[in-house]
Amino acid sequence: MEQTIERTPAQQVDTLLRGGQWLEARAFHERELPRTERSEPNFQLAYAIARIRCGRERAGLELLKGAVLALPKARADRRRYVVGRRGDGHRFEL
Repeated sequence: MEQTIERTPAQQVDTLLRGGQWLEARAFHERELPRTERSEPNFQLAYAIARIRCGRERAGLELLKGAVLALPKARADRRRYVVGRRGDGHRFEL
């Protein structure tokens, strides 16, 4: 008997981020998520990270506001996926 494990959209996005699949995470947000989920802070945080990692720093940073930054995991995710990776001497150009 074959069993399929259904993953939630949040789990799918998390898997893409953890795998460093920035373009795929961005495409998932833009094409797969319903409009109501796209506006949720958890998905906005993931989308911001994906945009920053795809070289769209300004667009990604603009999403990091209010409810997104208030998420319990926001600080850890920013450090893990954005700040920690930018230790190569690059700065965000605004």
